[in-house]
Amino acid sequence: MKIISYTILITLTISLIETKTALGQEAGESGYSSTFLYLDHWAYRYISILEDRGFFRSLFRSAKPYKRIDIAKELKAIDETILSQAELFWIKSLKEEFHSELLLLDSDHNFENVQLDSRVTGTMNTYRFNGDNEIDWALFPEINYSMKHFSVSARGRVDNGILNDTTYSGRTTQYLAARLEDAYGFWQFGKMNFGIGRYAENWSPFPDRSLILSGNPYTYDKINFSFQTKHIAFRSLFAKLDNIQNATRYFSAHRLDIKLNNGMNFGITESVVYGGVNQPIELVYLNPFSIFAAAQLNDKKEANENVALDFFIPIKQFNFKGQLLIDDFILDGADKPAPNRKTSSDRLGFLFGFQVNDIGIREAQINIEYERLGSYTYNVKQKRPWQAYTFLERGLGATNNDQDNWTLSCRYFGFPKFIFSIEAVFAREGERTLQSNDFEDSTFVKLPFPSGKTQDKMAISFNTFYQPFPRLTADATIGLSRFKKYNHLSKNKNFLEASVGINWIIQYSKSIQ
Repeated sequence: MKIISYTILITLTISLIETKTALGQEAGESGYSSTFLYLDHWAYRYISILEDRGFFRSLFRSAKPYKRIDIAKELKAIDETILSQAELFWIKSLKEEFHSELLLLDSDHNFENVQLDSRVTGTMNTYRFNGDNEIDWALFPEINYSMKHFSVSARGRVDNGILNDTTYSGRTTQYLAARLEDAYGFWQFGKMNFGIGRYAENWSPFPDRSLILSGNPYTYDKINFSFQTKHIAFRSLFAKLDNIQNATRYFSAHRLDIKLNNGMNFGITESVVYGGVNQPIELVYLNPFSIFAAAQLNDKKEANENVALDFFIPIKQFNFKGQLLIDDFILDGADKPAPNRKTSSDRLGFLFGFQVNDIGIREAQINIEYERLGSYTYNVKQKRPWQAYTFLERGLGATNNDQDNWTLSCRYFGFPKFIFSIEAVFAREGERTLQSNDFEDSTFVKLPFPSGKTQDKMAISFNTFYQPFPRLTADATIGLSRFKKYNHLSKNKNFLEASVGINWIIQYSKSIQ
């Protein structure tokens, strides 16, 4: 882990030099605080495609959510004369969504901005294999307030879909469940930011998933710190997780990003889950500049520590992106005591993607992705179940382990207001789960991958996304899935799935000078 130490030391030195230069170049410029654009917002669909096509290069694409003011800055910088008709429609829709932030950037005065949102979503799912029809609906009332150095946001969630989630531990009624999905305050002073509260994050070059920190679990309360310049960004968080077997649990993570002018991104993330009965906070893990691996090796601290390396490399119309998760990497040979490379699998995770834009058809995109999580990735020993890499049984990184999948998808957006896509998936899944903790070092037996009776799945689906105007979106999906050993049964099963969803936003914004 010396490499991690040297990397952080070198990049922090570069960052300090860069900051000094930037302060000289940007004398008198003051930044504005802003709330985040939540990960489930419709705008990310367009932002992600525009990033893939070479726009929004100033954003650190591997650390979301973005701040609304930063997206507005990118919108102002776009040359609309080079855009296609679909791209012009996306930019127009985004500019309407970020009207208040664009107004602030165009003004010489400081504004206080109050924004009230209410988003209503509805989805009807039909499954032919069991004849069930389900109508899911959700309401997200939201309020945002921003001034020069401070922003605050709160968003509720009233959702009948939560009733089917076995991991939900809150109160429910016969027809719905509710929770405070987001609630945070955010302070900004120049290039430094400090926040406290809950909101979803995704640290990955992939827009909707991450192996190290994803938006998969329910939001949890945390303390955040970040420092960002043009080419360097550093982020750190600390959170208290749910208890397991009467043991208190904590989570810490920090991330360093390096971004080049051509949009190339490289990142390294380190995270740790630790706890125990009556476990106090470990200051070494609360320290955002500490090396967690060194704390384990030198200070003899017990924890489940993970490291992730990721990249995004654009080359003309081609994009290469990936993330490597290192849980435990087994180095000892067969002549050493277990665990060694003969008896034990590396507890690794891989997520790689290759993307092509405008090949043959100008407004089209082809994606090939591969994801693999080892049978023991994220898992902990029997005597330390409180180190599980989960929150309320949901993975803090990937949604599950002991699985791999190939995905081929094609998108076409030649018609403004529409995005058409087709996706094919082949996936395998073993018996182990994120909660599995049935091994010790001396009994860490190497299993075939995936473990046990695997579930194989081949699926193809077609999706149409339609947005007539920014406040209303709709999408429809139909797909066919073929399972082998579904639910560990020997039969093959074919499932036809269909869904229709509508998302309607009622918004009110007011800027006060």
